[in-house]
Amino acid sequence: MNYMASTTIKLTIVLLIPLIINPICLAIDTISMNQQVVDGETVVSAGGIFELGFFSPDGSQGRYVGIWYKGLPVEKVAWVANRERPLIGSHGVLMINASDGNLVLVDDKNVPVWSTQVSSTSSNNTIAVLTAQGNLVLLDQNKLNESVPLWESFNHPSDTLLPRMKIGMNTITGEQIVLTSWKDDKNPSLGSFSTALVDPQELVQVLILNGSSKKHFRSGQWNRRSFIGVPSMTKDYHNGFQLLTDNKGEELYFSYAILNYSAPTLIYLDSSGSDNSDGLGRRREKNG
Repeated sequence: MNYMASTTIKLTIVLLIPLIINPICLAIDTISMNQQVVDGETVVSAGGIFELGFFSPDGSQGRYVGIWYKGLPVEKVAWVANRERPLIGSHGVLMINASDGNLVLVDDKNVPVWSTQVSSTSSNNTIAVLTAQGNLVLLDQNKLNESVPLWESFNHPSDTLLPRMKIGMNTITGEQIVLTSWKDDKNPSLGSFSTALVDPQELVQVLILNGSSKKHFRSGQWNRRSFIGVPSMTKDYHNGFQLLTDNKGEELYFSYAILNYSAPTLIYLDSSGSDNSDGLGRRREKNG
């Protein structure tokens, strides 16, 4: 069976109207013991490109913590923390847990609904930073010179691949970093579709699975410039996508960078996975 025709990758240009009302922006990119984020406030990355805060999808009363491009309507949220446990009401707080140093989201009764769940943190010494690339990282302030954070959102993606993020696998353990679609446009909980990297020793390609094993789409072999099963990958993609390995040869993953564009760009896994959807689609979002 040929799965190559069931989903397409294509460029979607979206012209967005600027927001009239903005939430209160904290003049920092960091969450610390002394600086928490309540519903109605946001954290902005250095350079002002990305923003973290609370949101509700259109038609939903649930409240979520997410990351999106700052200055644009929340048309496409790039990452969601509490995908499976929405808050009810606007009394959530995102903060550093004083007891274990994890970043935690609590409800109006101070009950945790989401956490970074790192076991080896140094309590009272951790901070969370929204980086200029849109990566939310948990750092030990005593080890800020170390290149590897305690936890990072780039290793726990939602449905969206930002530049410099990666999807792929550990070739030793088989563990994968994958995108998983929203259940629908109003519900960011885990949907039916997810990505998978296969044939790491031979013909590397990306699959989109419907459920745990049913192949909905396959990209075809990677030819070092594009996927041969995706003819709609235009020159805008070339030189942006890379197949990378770590120094030990244990990790194999795809990442991308856009070299010549002026508008924010992201790649996302559509929630429907239908033939007339964007599928694994690329979106450029513009101001004004």
